[in-house]
Amino acid sequence: MKKALSMLLVCVLAFMGLSNISYAGISVFDGRKGDINNDGTLSFGDIRSILRAAAYKSGNDKKSDYLYDMNSDGFITAADIRSALRVYKEIDYHPDDIKNAELKIKDVVDGVSDKELSRLIKTLCQYGSRSIFYPESHIAAQNFIKKELKSYGYNISTQPFSYAYCDTENIVTTLNKKDKHKDILLLSTHYDCWDGAHGAIDNASGVATLLYVAKVLKESNLTFNKEIRFAFFSAEELGYHGAYHYISQLSQKEKSNIAVFNIDMTGPSALGGGRFLTVSTEPVSGSYVWREAQTNEISLAIHKAHRITGGAGEKKFYDHVSAGRHDIVPFRENNIPAVTLSWRGIREDAAYGSDYDLAPPSQIHTPLDTIDNFDFEAFYKTTALVLATVVLEYT
Repeated sequence: MKKALSMLLVCVLAFMGLSNISYAGISVFDGRKGDINNDGTLSFGDIRSILRAAAYKSGNDKKSDYLYDMNSDGFITAADIRSALRVYKEIDYHPDDIKNAELKIKDVVDGVSDKELSRLIKTLCQYGSRSIFYPESHIAAQNFIKKELKSYGYNISTQPFSYAYCDTENIVTTLNKKDKHKDILLLSTHYDCWDGAHGAIDNASGVATLLYVAKVLKESNLTFNKEIRFAFFSAEELGYHGAYHYISQLSQKEKSNIAVFNIDMTGPSALGGGRFLTVSTEPVSGSYVWREAQTNEISLAIHKAHRITGGAGEKKFYDHVSAGRHDIVPFRENNIPAVTLSWRGIREDAAYGSDYDLAPPSQIHTPLDTIDNFDFEAFYKTTALVLATVVLEYT
């Protein structure tokens, strides 16, 4: 049925004298435009709505015009349908593709160990605040991460640096360096937390997810099409200093060939409130609206994996937005493709670092960010989504 509707759209466009449709590539897609039903993504139903608008001149109010007018030329025409189709083609999986993809990720996703993930995050939270201003617990977290990576069979290295008279370090390792791939996928997270908070959500969850992903990928027999690196950054809460330091250690060639999948807050609050899973990328040039963001290779890969795994129990999934002041900021500034996968909410005014009307869970950076207020089930599913993304796109 879906393919038949696709053919109908193409036939309509051909009738309108626009039969030579190219699906190659995506230019810039405003994450708010095209989302007619406001479900957080561009779907086939949205394309049908744009088709009706172009054919019957519906949606004449200014808000609707903005949503339908994909190319921002002031008119709702077949060109807007073409733009929507290009985006949709990039993010769509047809039934046969879905079946093959499900088989590809079945073992890693079905094998996600709730018990192991719980052990990792609970251990990190036992140390108390992992802020660089709490050196005892900060170093305990460092040692725990190193010990875990070594137990998985990784050779680790550190990148020491200082900030505010405090010594700290990034912890880095590589999965398949011997393969000498030209391109690099960096999976990153930050292990420090807000001064005085236990940081279950922000960001023991991200550390536990990344440790678990490193373990599963190491134990697998998978062959990757990129060099896979892991980085555990420090001093994120104070201005992304670990990420800046990491970039300073990269060669120009590495900067040209690296893309970043950053993991921050992979579990939401158990106290209710906002339950929105978001993929933060870079904003459209000159935009100050959080829904206006660009897609890239990783954001599209996460979108595909999300569709196949069925999500993580979120109210809405925003597959590319510009909200989120995470460790991807330094990479953006260096023109390096980067995304952050994180849980957020809408209009949580108590949250520190509110980015327009999309904000972090309200208890982060407070004493309420504890393991007792953490949603484990969503955390397990989000970790499965990270694994599925890497396996689908990079093997």
